[in-house]
Amino acid sequence: MTDHIPHNHSDTQPELNRRSFLKTGLGGTLFLASVSMTAGLTGCATAPAGRISAVDTRTNAGYQFQFLSRDDIALFEALLPAMFAGALPEESNQQRFAIAGTIERVDQGIAMFGPANQQELRKLFDLLNFAPTRIALARVWSDWPSVSTEDADAFLNRWRNSRIGLLNNGYIALTKISNVAFTATSRIGIFLATPDLPNGQWMPFPNSRTPDYTRITESSMSMNDPIARGLASGWKVTDASKLTNDQTVEADVVVIGTGAGGGTTAEILAKRGLSVILVEEGRLYYQKDFKMDELTAYASLYQEGMSRVTADGAIAILQGRCVGGSTTVNWTSSFRTPDETLNYWSQSLGLGDLTPDAMAPWFGGREERHTMTPWMTPPNLNNDILRQGCERLGYSWQVIRRNVKGCWNLGYCGVGCPTNAKQGALMTTIPGALDNDAQLFHGLRAERLVMNQDRIDHLQASAMGPDGVHPSGVTVTLKARHFVVAASAIGSPGLLLRSQLPDPYQRVGKRSFIHPVNATVARMSAKVDPFHGAPQSIYSDEFNFKHGVDGPIGYKLEVPPLHPAMAAGVVPGHGKDQAGNLGQLPQMQSVIALLRDGFHPDSPGGTVSLRDDGSPILDYPITDYLWQGIREAYLHMAEIQFAAGAEAVQAMHLDSDWYTNWNQARTAINNLPMKPHRARLFTAHQMGGCGMGANAKDSVVNGFGEHHHVTNLSIHDASIFPTSIGANPQLSVYALAARNSTRLAQRLVRA
Repeated sequence: MTDHIPHNHSDTQPELNRRSFLKTGLGGTLFLASVSMTAGLTGCATAPAGRISAVDTRTNAGYQFQFLSRDDIALFEALLPAMFAGALPEESNQQRFAIAGTIERVDQGIAMFGPANQQELRKLFDLLNFAPTRIALARVWSDWPSVSTEDADAFLNRWRNSRIGLLNNGYIALTKISNVAFTATSRIGIFLATPDLPNGQWMPFPNSRTPDYTRITESSMSMNDPIARGLASGWKVTDASKLTNDQTVEADVVVIGTGAGGGTTAEILAKRGLSVILVEEGRLYYQKDFKMDELTAYASLYQEGMSRVTADGAIAILQGRCVGGSTTVNWTSSFRTPDETLNYWSQSLGLGDLTPDAMAPWFGGREERHTMTPWMTPPNLNNDILRQGCERLGYSWQVIRRNVKGCWNLGYCGVGCPTNAKQGALMTTIPGALDNDAQLFHGLRAERLVMNQDRIDHLQASAMGPDGVHPSGVTVTLKARHFVVAASAIGSPGLLLRSQLPDPYQRVGKRSFIHPVNATVARMSAKVDPFHGAPQSIYSDEFNFKHGVDGPIGYKLEVPPLHPAMAAGVVPGHGKDQAGNLGQLPQMQSVIALLRDGFHPDSPGGTVSLRDDGSPILDYPITDYLWQGIREAYLHMAEIQFAAGAEAVQAMHLDSDWYTNWNQARTAINNLPMKPHRARLFTAHQMGGCGMGANAKDSVVNGFGEHHHVTNLSIHDASIFPTSIGANPQLSVYALAARNSTRLAQRLVRA
């Protein structure tokens, strides 16, 4: 361990808002409420530690802490030996070095979380550092520097096994941020360059050397990079973090968001000769920045440094925050909107123009534009296990279309493609728009659309500072004839709510859907290497519409990649059990279920609202209807994995053991408590919140994305979906945006 840093209690009181602690209200629990009140009697040192006195084992003696206080550092010094028992080096100096490096990386990660989530973590850390609340909530009687590894382990187990969701969430927060940081500094997270794989493919392996990344970058950089080429040729690209003065810019159209919807819209409008300004809150990252480094990529490319969660903290939200949006970091799966979904929209929701036949040309056009074709390379074993299990059980399966060109089969799609093979917006529509004289502002946050009578006059935007998290104070005003919002199903309703646009029937933010996702992990006898190869290439729709559109909830089965940091953050646990699990990562395989929400009265979705600071947050209650589907999905995924030869299967659930046969798994899963925080859930798909419909009383926009009450506002992203779709949404967004933008271009050119 590092040298302990003395506590420095100040007069600052920890903020203990009983309505919000790690996004989980104290729920009226009188005990916790009284603890919160007691904690207000004194406080902890919550100022960042800055540069602390040099420690000979610290990875960077001059490192300046941006978030963690001295008390926080002492907290992690006490907890990390328990969290990583069995994985830390045995030699004491090496162990101190590993812990010090992990704490620094924890601090670096939290610095990218954004103010709202930082405030939630501050509440957690202050509760644990303040003696009365530490004793009451953690049952830890000594200050953290005096806590033994055994007592720290006992505390972690108490919070893990508690039936209070608040404490489960605290356990998940502590272990997740630590596990992700630790994989970058430990034997488990080190990578091995494998000579027999082409072009420097990496795989995690204990006690291995660090790879020579130049093996891949020198080769890939020799390819033509459209972003580097365009920047060199004089594209109109502005890094807003470098602006020093307020400014006003005008165009025909301002497009807010650069993902599937925004990129498509900008390219189509610019090619018709309209002047277009693209606005992106994230930064422009491209080939030179994509180094297959999980820790850096998650912090820089994802919303809130990959810490975005639902309001109660029970569901993790994976969402891009960079030029190209989620198309830059998705796993390339490309599906047309299922016919069942389109028929439901057209027949039940009054969207008669959105039939499968009517949409087919738009899907075809986008499949060609983004090179979406079935993946003809044999699937990696991680995906093939899904195929094998389905075949042996008589379940249907199919090959996934992927939007790639010249793919190297590396498997690191989720951290940015280092070879420019992924044909997301970053490689296609964004260059297409900029080549046609569009202008891009990145690092610019859209704050508020300002109206003049029934029209939007301008967008008020804030330049982000160099850290990409906090505004610099510079304001950019963007004026246009028309405004297109494509800021995602969380960002778009958030912007409309901040702008206080007309919403007479209170529809903005309502009926937000996410495809709730649960997972099982299998341990196979063969080497799977779940981090290598196309992340997703096989799927099964056996259970998606098995009971009709609006019967018991359906779900799509897919396979996720398991990279070291992601696996460490998702697989529940700590200590020797966790070290044993991650030490077997090359033998692990996983299946996920995407639950198709929004088609049943008991699946009304969630609500996007605003925090006090104006940032959007999704509240997504999980109904009994959804819990039933989650349990059924656990059962079918485990059944398939055992049919494919799994030695053991574990549900991603805090109460799940490793099960060694199907009968044991079936009995155990049927008895698992289906509760928030116990079941580990996540989503990478956000939909709804600005739903389309023929009737303004139950929708925000019409079937072409045109706002019902604001004449020069359109919405071109997944937020207009009136339900979820039952498939990965990128092609659906591309196609609808192309259809709606073509109509918009005709209107604007005629005008």
